[in-house]
Amino acid sequence: PVEPAHIKLSHLAHLHLLHSRIRQATDDDQGKKHVLELYLEQLPYALAASANALLVLLDAQHAAINSIRERATGNPNSIRIYQLWEAEQHPIAFTIDSYLDSARRCQNGIWVYISKILRTSVPISLADIVASLENGRLHLPDRIRNLLLEYWCTSGKRLKDYRDLAQHHAVASSDGRVTLVPDGRAFLYFLLPSNPEEKNPAKLLYDDPPVHALYYVIESFQALINFCNELTHVLVSYTTTPKLERQTIMFKGPLKIGQEVHGHIVPGTNEVLSALLAQKDSLLTALDSELPRDIEPTLVLPPDEPPPKS
Repeated sequence: PVEPAHIKLSHLAHLHLLHSRIRQATDDDQGKKHVLELYLEQLPYALAASANALLVLLDAQHAAINSIRERATGNPNSIRIYQLWEAEQHPIAFTIDSYLDSARRCQNGIWVYISKILRTSVPISLADIVASLENGRLHLPDRIRNLLLEYWCTSGKRLKDYRDLAQHHAVASSDGRVTLVPDGRAFLYFLLPSNPEEKNPAKLLYDDPPVHALYYVIESFQALINFCNELTHVLVSYTTTPKLERQTIMFKGPLKIGQEVHGHIVPGTNEVLSALLAQKDSLLTALDSELPRDIEPTLVLPPDEPPPKS
């Protein structure tokens, strides 16, 4: 089978070697082995999710531009600007959020490799690892220390700032617009704030300078995958080569073979959509039947001003 593009993008050359050697250095306690597998799967999973989000973001932006072209009116020899509708904008914004979340998880997935291979206790957050390096509580080999600090200062912290902003304070992405120019090209306006460290949404800046969301995702993913490749490459040097490498398949739930079938039939999309909409309509009908409620208002609006006299 053809390898999916997101797997190609997220592949780390030395990760399977590290997995094998970490497993072989772990004692035979089944509980410890199970927990180890849960830790080890986080990095490749989050990297693949980040790569997938990048590719889906490209598709979503192309779909939005194609939608604008289909509904465009007016003189094609003029410059025309169209605001994205929600149906065009949401898939782009949703995917940016997905990327920020998975890329941040990838950052936090490296601790287990450092800890197991260097035989040292490290925090489970990259931000805390960096803080511990800077204040002297954590000591790592110089090349690994410098690699962590360089990535964090040039790209990693900014990624964390965007993810924290989107998670806790505001929708990070701007409104979306497409400008069609007479020569047939389409320009997409879809930005991230240039000051993601700002926690007050009113102070976010979207034009000083402009940060195009797509190019930020591409550049930050490239920095992330380069960082992970270099880190895992260096960590291999701290291991010895066994006679045989070990691969493991872990089932999070027990695999049972017999007459009973474990799983479920996947319902059709329209079937689920119809059921959810019907349930929502039923709830709204029930809620509307309660109105008006005998409740003292807490949000009191000013009275309407009378129209000016002519």
